[in-house]
Amino acid sequence: MGNEQQEINFYQFVKELIRTILKYKWVILICLPLCIGGSYFMHKRVKFVYSNYAMIYSSYIETEMTSYLVVGLVNHMERGNVSQLAKELNVDVDVAKTLVKLTAEPAKESKVVAIGIKTLNLKYIDELQEGILYYLNNHPSTLNISELRNKRYSNSKKYMEEQIAQLNSIDWTNAENAGQLLKNKSDLIDKIESYTMTLALAETPYSYLTRFSEGNKNPEGPKLRNYIVMGAFLGVIFSAVVIFFFELKNH
Repeated sequence: MGNEQQEINFYQFVKELIRTILKYKWVILICLPLCIGGSYFMHKRVKFVYSNYAMIYSSYIETEMTSYLVVGLVNHMERGNVSQLAKELNVDVDVAKTLVKLTAEPAKESKVVAIGIKTLNLKYIDELQEGILYYLNNHPSTLNISELRNKRYSNSKKYMEEQIAQLNSIDWTNAENAGQLLKNKSDLIDKIESYTMTLALAETPYSYLTRFSEGNKNPEGPKLRNYIVMGAFLGVIFSAVVIFFFELKNH
C-alpha cells in the first residue's frame, strides 16, 4: 500500500512538473538562450594564453647568470613596468604588453637554459624571442663578462705571437733541439687559431638552439563547451526561480 501511494505521488509530481513546464515554456525559451548566449560572449572575452619554450645557449656564461638576467625582466613584468620592459627587449610597448609570463630553468645539457614564455598573441612571438636574445646579449653584465674574456684571450694570443716571433728568430740549422722547438711553434699556432675562433664566438654570447616559433601554437584557456554547459545550467536555474515566483504569485 505504501509503495503504491509513493508511485501515485511520483506520477502526480511528474505530471505537475510537465504541466508547469508547458505553462511557462516561454520563460524557459527566454532564459535558456539568454544565459547560453551570455556564456558564449563571456568566452569570447577570455584572454587566451600561448605557451612556448626555447633553448638558449652560451659557450661561456653560466646558466645561473642567465637565469638571474631573466629575473630582471620578470621583475619589470610583476611591477607592471611595461615601458621599461619594452626598452630592455628593444620592442614596441604593444609587443611587450602581450608578454604575461617568463621563466628560465637550467636544462640537462651544459650551458643551456630553457626559456619559458606565455604570450597573449602569437603574432609577436618572433619579436619577443629576438627581444629576449637582444636583452641577454646586450645586458651590462654580459658585456662586462665578454669584455674581460676578450681581453684575456687577446692578451694570451698576443703573448703566443711574441713567442712565435722569438722562435722564428732562431737559427734552426745550429739549434740542438730544433725538433722540439718546431713542435712548440706548431702548438702555439694551433692555440692562436683556437683563440681566434673563441674571440669570434664572443661577439654573440647567446644564441638559440631551439626557438619559440618552433614550439606549441595551441592556446591555453577554458573550452567553449564548458561555458555553454555552464550557461545552460544557469538558464535552467534562472528559469526555475522565475517560474517559482510566478507560481507563488498565482497562489
